[in-house]
Amino acid sequence: MLKTKANVQSKLLTIQQVAAMTQITPRQLRYWERYGVVKPKFVNKGRRQDRRYSLRDVAMLKKALHLRKKKMSIRKLSKIIKNPGLQFDVKAFDIEQKFSKERNQLIGEALTLLRDQINDQIKALESSPSFEAENNDYIRLVSKVENVENLLAELE
Repeated sequence: MLKTKANVQSKLLTIQQVAAMTQITPRQLRYWERYGVVKPKFVNKGRRQDRRYSLRDVAMLKKALHLRKKKMSIRKLSKIIKNPGLQFDVKAFDIEQKFSKERNQLIGEALTLLRDQINDQIKALESSPSFEAENNDYIRLVSKVENVENLLAELE
């Protein structure tokens, strides 16, 4: 069977059809289009142009939606899609996310332990008979605790 222009266009889907198939709103589809995540075809309809999506676009959008739910940024999605030589595996991304969370948890535990040790040193200094708040060791330890607290906040 010959592929005619009408035959090819009949396989293209409207933005409403794609939205229903993917659970991605038309507004979000247009937003993703601006970032290059999806590139619909445009079909002239009188004075306006309608967006049309292929089944390949729909499959890619479903993968992109899965990655967005896993907190991948639009910019990162765009880079993956714009670089056809870059193969992206959703399972690999899921594993990376899991290890990243585990790594952050371990770092958080280590920082908490470090903070507790520094606080113990501060208490020891404060309980000494010759304690002075302007003591360089005391000031340095308080600064370290603040730094550790900031790092812990960044992990959350």
